[in-house]
Amino acid sequence: MILKQVAEDFLVDELYDIKKFEKKDEGKDYFYFILKKTQYNQLRAIDIVADCFNTSKRLVHFAGTKDKHGITTQIISVLGLNEANLQKNIDHINNEVKDIDVEFIGKFPGRVNLGDNLGNKFGITVRGLTQKQVDECPKKLENMEKFGALNYFDSQRFGFANNSHKIGKFILQNKPELAVREILTSLPKDPSDELKIFVERVEKEWYGVKTCDQDIIDTLIGICPDRFRDYARILAHLKKAKNDFPGAFRTLMKKLRTLYINAYQSHIFNNTIKALMEKGILGDYDKLELINHFTDFDKVPKDVMDIVDSILEKDGVTRDMFQLKSWPELKAKSTVMREIVNNPNNLVVHSAKVDELNEDKFKVLVEFELGSGQYATNIVKQLF
Repeated sequence: MILKQVAEDFLVDELYDIKKFEKKDEGKDYFYFILKKTQYNQLRAIDIVADCFNTSKRLVHFAGTKDKHGITTQIISVLGLNEANLQKNIDHINNEVKDIDVEFIGKFPGRVNLGDNLGNKFGITVRGLTQKQVDECPKKLENMEKFGALNYFDSQRFGFANNSHKIGKFILQNKPELAVREILTSLPKDPSDELKIFVERVEKEWYGVKTCDQDIIDTLIGICPDRFRDYARILAHLKKAKNDFPGAFRTLMKKLRTLYINAYQSHIFNNTIKALMEKGILGDYDKLELINHFTDFDKVPKDVMDIVDSILEKDGVTRDMFQLKSWPELKAKSTVMREIVNNPNNLVVHSAKVDELNEDKFKVLVEFELGSGQYATNIVKQLF
């Protein structure tokens, strides 16, 4: 099975209710746009939009994180734009910035917040399928329509190098140096040569970074790939503030810092589901709480808490660490319960066709809708 072989294989349109935004009232003018991006990291796209509107990326907000791969649309809000230059800036983005477009949809008196979307509509072309996978799909589809799909957090939740949960763990442990080092040395499965060179140099020169060696840090900033500007900002902070790893971590957008904590929560959730399934008691539960500082551990079912404690012990994390005493700005605002099973809406699996990109293989288009926070790749993985 091959996912996202070309951009057109992964189409995502965010679903939202415009009336929800009309009811917000913060007493400020927020400009709302539909952001369309092709093969673009979301936070990088937000950076570019903010630059083009001559504002701070901290004033750009979104409802949900969209995958880098594919063609995606989503709603964003931007605070306090100059209306006189609005159309000029929109035209600049749409005409001059490759693979990013924005469509202005109105002004509303409140910003977009995480979770404000209703969900997403997907059109996913699954490639590289064998005849056996195609033949087995109808039975799996029947089971999914009857019982639903396991609601795992998928790879997108764990970052481009599949290590966001490790960074979140280090922050919970109040080990910001380890978190920053993990960020600066993150490598995806198939990294570019310039990123590999940068990461190798960071690992080799880490003592110089810690001891604030100006020449070494300048060299690292100089070879930092352009698309990883956050890394350069981290290094620039360490150049002027020796060993201030908490401050270096805080140069990242709060949204991103929070996502690292969320990734560790997701790591616990996924592994708890797996353990419950192995014990044969997964069906005893409909939802699991995402562990945070609100969690009343005494009220978590014993079967679940035994598994969670085992995961925490293995990772060197204690229950008390979720209080985030050194990182209060990253605390969750409420308790979050996540369903163990999700049910895709309007699920359609189209007939198999010859895969023109992979010899002797087939491709299948799968269309469906999911609620906010659910992962489309889970659905196709469980079908094929």
